[in-house]
Formats: sequence, C-alpha cells, structure tokens
Amino acid sequence: MLKLASVLFGVLASYQVYQTLNTLDYFNNTELQSTEKCFTIKTPKGPEDIQVIGRLAISGFDDRLSLYEDDSKGPLLTPNGGIIAIDPLNQSYYELKLENFPNDKQFHPLGLHIYNNKTLYVINYDYKSGGDKIEVFSIHEKGDKLGLKHQVTVNFRENWMGQLNDLWVVGEKEFYATVWQPFPDPTTGRDHSLLTTLKRFAYFLFWKNTPLLHCKIAEKEAFCEPVDYGFMFNGITSDGKVLYVVDTLAGHISRYQLKEGLHRLDPIFTGFKNDNIEYDPKSKSLFASAIRLKDYLWFLSDFKQGKFSVLPGGVVEVKPSLEVRKVIFQGTHSGTSIGVPFENWVLMGSWHHDQVMVCPFESN
Repeated sequence: MLKLASVLFGVLASYQVYQTLNTLDYFNNTELQSTEKCFTIKTPKGPEDIQVIGRLAISGFDDRLSLYEDDSKGPLLTPNGGIIAIDPLNQSYYELKLENFPNDKQFHPLGLHIYNNKTLYVINYDYKSGGDKIEVFSIHEKGDKLGLKHQVTVNFRENWMGQLNDLWVVGEKEFYATVWQPFPDPTTGRDHSLLTTLKRFAYFLFWKNTPLLHCKIAEKEAFCEPVDYGFMFNGITSDGKVLYVVDTLAGHISRYQLKEGLHRLDPIFTGFKNDNIEYDPKSKSLFASAIRLKDYLWFLSDFKQGKFSVLPGGVVEVKPSLEVRKVIFQGTHSGTSIGVPFENWVLMGSWHHDQVMVCPFESN
C-alpha cells in the first residue's frame, strides 16, 4: 500500500512539475529579436527595479549576484548598494546621496515606489540590523539634480521576515507588499547545491505560501495582514482600480479589484517567468519583464562554473483587453527584471547586469 501511494505521489508530482514548467514556456522556443535600434546606458550593477519621475528614471543598484548567487560572498561580504537617477534622453546617470541615512545600517535596495512624486519608498535588506525594512525618503531638487533625504525606517515584525520583494503605496501610512519567499535569508551564506535547489523548487511548486501583505504604519512599524497567498509573489502595480501582482512560478499576473478591500479577479497568464511589472497610464497597458525558467537554470549552471552567460529576456505587454503580446525579447541584455515605458521607449533593467537597455516601443 505504501509503495502504491509512493508511486501515485511520484506521478502526481511529475505531472505538477510538468504543468508548471510548461506554463512557464519551459518547452517552447522564443524568437530573439534584433536590438539594432536599442542603446544601452552603462550603470552600476543591478538596476533591478525602475520608477519614472518626470524625465528621469530612479533605480536602486546593488551587486545582486554576490548577494544571491555567489556562494563565496553573501550578504555580509557584499558592499552597500545605492540609488541612481537615469537620464534616458542624455544616455547618462548620476548617483543620489542618501542624506541623513544612518551610517551603521546596510543598504541593499530592491523594490521601489514613488508616491505622489514626492516620496520614495524602498525595500531594504539590512542584514546587520534585523532584516527586511522599508526606507522612506523625501525627494527634492538639488540644483539641477534630484536629492533624497531619509525620513524614517519602517520595521517589520518577525513573522513577516521572509524576503520582501516589491510594494505599492496607497497612502502615506498604508501599502501592499509582496513576499517572494516565506523564509528569511541566512546571513552567513547560502547553499546552492543541486539537492537544496530541488528542495526549494518543490517547496515553491506545491505550496501557496508566499503572502501578499496589506500593511499600515504606526510608530515606525508595519502592521501587516496577509490578504492572499501565491507560489512566488513578485512585482506589484496598480491602475488605481485594480491591483496587479506577479506570481512568478505560477506564470500569471494575479488581479484584485481595489474596492473596500481586495476582491480577486481572474488572473492573466503570460507564459513566461515574470518579475517586475509597471502600469502605463498613457497606453493603459501593463508591462512585465519576462525570462524563461530553463534559461535561468542554464545561466546559473554556467555562473557556478565561473562563466557569465547572457540570460535572454524581455518585456511583454498586457493590453487593456488583457491580450498579451511580446514587445521586446532579445539575447543581448542579460537578466531582464523590469520593463518600464518611457515616452516612446521601454527601459529594461537587470538584477545582475551593469546597464539599462533602452529600446523603441512600437504599439500595435
């Protein structure tokens, strides 16, 4: 009987893995497009998330390969990251000084949200001081440049100390946040052995256990309640009426109507492993970065052998009709984790590359 149960479990597990990988375009070919009309802006490594303000794009930067994929380094040996302002029209960038930021804290920025063009909220992995936090900065003009002044650090209670990924602010004291893995990072390094990797994949594939949090701030602390669970929640954005949340391993974008709480709507299946997502008021479309799971596994395998390979990826557009179309998919820019519309262009950032790629956006 136990043997039969084991066989049945194995069959079901294999089918679940097959379905998940198939949903994520694992077995399908994707045509790589020409980047002849694109240009790149060299930046510090890791402009993983981008927010547009006026004619500039704000992004965090960090050595994310050392933080996440490089076993020999890890959080305690990785230098602090920072915030940059990218000028796509002049193909340049500058680093913003973090005024009043405490000298004794680490700064590893991930998800960003600019609220009312005045305040920047940043998810910060501060490993030396208790883990995930949100740093709040006021945005001001400093001559012909922007400046950031640190206002407050928002702490999280221990039960939400997984790994925060992105946030969407709905009021000065209220926000939604995604958690991409429900257990905290070890601060002494990570185990990336094949066995551990398989265990992690199994954990994510079979259990909806990463929460979407609704949080309110009081006394510099976030008081949060889970409003839904997914396999691996990631980027988050909103058009003011609907909240859109990427569930990376599920291969879809979850949708929630924002009206006296959240009301779940049918998800949007993209067929890719999506990361960050942005809403474009001009076209009323969503733009989500996209890679294939198999490409990431190949990249990680090469990286473990000391080779840095290009991880092909791109951007998909979800039109107001919820039709999904591929806008840009290319093999030049590596590890695309964000695609942001900017005038007639799309800015693509990467969690492990030292550049932003800028490509023309042709609507149809």
